[in-house]
Amino acid sequence: MRHRKTNRKFSRTKDRRNALLRNLAVSLILYEKISTTKQKAKEVRKLIDKLINLGKKGDFESKKIILKYTSSKNVLKKLTQEFPKKFEKRNSGYTRIIAKENRKGDNAEMVIFELLIPRKNNKKEIVKKQDKKIIVKEEEKKSWFDKARNSVSGGKKDKKTKVIVAPRTTSK
Repeated sequence: MRHRKTNRKFSRTKDRRNALLRNLAVSLILYEKISTTKQKAKEVRKLIDKLINLGKKGDFESKKIILKYTSSKNVLKKLTQEFPKKFEKRNSGYTRIIAKENRKGDNAEMVIFELLIPRKNNKKEIVKKQDKKIIVKEEEKKSWFDKARNSVSGGKKDKKTKVIVAPRTTSK
């Protein structure tokens, strides 16, 4: 029975499984977005949270543990210098899993696995002044999904930056 056994095995020995998870974690930290299977992403998510929390500590012991696990100075630099600034308001939940189409060969569930890095384009504009009160309105932000959908569909934008999808034509 597999009671209280929480880790997935991925049909690999312990050493190969650890190497797989380590490589996925390093790739995610370096590139901030990767494509993998759903089960692997769920397993690496636990590891990423631990590594980012160690990087946020920033003491010598944490750096030693990170370097021992990842064996990459680029990853150590990113975890200890860049990510604490980006994730200062978060304690956990640093990743997002977005479903994609299943893989053709074996029909495995594929996902886009990315870090939740806050955007820098939080521009604000002053709408109007009334009785010494300033009303501030944030610009409507477009996600990468909306941009991709707009470029693929060839839709037009109206003044409120909503996407209008052109009607599809059927050819016979």
